[in-house]
Amino acid sequence: MKLDSNSDLPLAPLPWSNSSADSLQQARTVLSDYSPLSAQDKTKDVLAALLDHAPSESGRDNVAQEIITINSCEALAEHLVVSFLAPLLTRAIGKIPGGTNHAQEKLKRQLFRRDGNRCVVSGAYDTEQWKALTEQEQLTIAESDWTEAVHVIPLSLGVITGEQRQATTTLWDCIFRVFPEIEATFNIEDINDTSNAFTLASSLHKAYDTFKFCFEATETLNTYKIRTFVGFPTRQLASFPVSRLVTFTAHDGYPLPNPYLFRLHAAVAHILDTSGMGSLIEQSIREYRDQRFAEETSTAT
Repeated sequence: MKLDSNSDLPLAPLPWSNSSADSLQQARTVLSDYSPLSAQDKTKDVLAALLDHAPSESGRDNVAQEIITINSCEALAEHLVVSFLAPLLTRAIGKIPGGTNHAQEKLKRQLFRRDGNRCVVSGAYDTEQWKALTEQEQLTIAESDWTEAVHVIPLSLGVITGEQRQATTTLWDCIFRVFPEIEATFNIEDINDTSNAFTLASSLHKAYDTFKFCFEATETLNTYKIRTFVGFPTRQLASFPVSRLVTFTAHDGYPLPNPYLFRLHAAVAHILDTSGMGSLIEQSIREYRDQRFAEETSTAT
């Protein structure tokens, strides 16, 4: 399977149904019978990972039905990579613009109030906020660190105008197919809202954005288990609580992160890792940047 930006295969509008053992088994049989076109063909890996890690039963059933009814599993897998997985990862790495500096500063201040001026993972107090405390108050703070406002899903997904319009629209279509509950619980206009953001140490920001760790839901509302994946910087493991459990608490009236968005992020992290596509997409990005650098260097000399 190649990463082809011209891929425009639509996900067919199928009727929703409850996830059934029959459709799931049929889809797995289709994948079992699939013969890779080459050693580099990741079709089976991508679609199997989606079946295993789709964040909801309805989404899993949608994927299963697509596999059963579509004429080309390779085309379906390529579409999902090009229009769903790769954009989520490349937008996080490339930081496609998605808001004004004023809007980001406003969000960060709201998050400070909600998250108690602390990184939700390490519990470290934001360094800038620490400086504003009295000397007596500073003595009560065990640890401070640089923090940033981090979006659960990329801020650029809120940009549905200009050059990114078609790509963003297609990406949201894929998200709604794989995880229909998001369409019912999240407004795209709220992409820069506290329901899609949290305070995190700067040293952990890139690892989260690139799906090297995620928050997995537990039986307790707003309490999550941290899960790491290949490529997570091991030096940052010390930032995690020993239990790997994180509880989000609202110290002010601003909404906590939408649990469905965390489930989407976790599902994508698992799919990228299990299918091996995360490494391939990152390799493609590195090769593209190396090529651009070589071209610019050649032009400058």
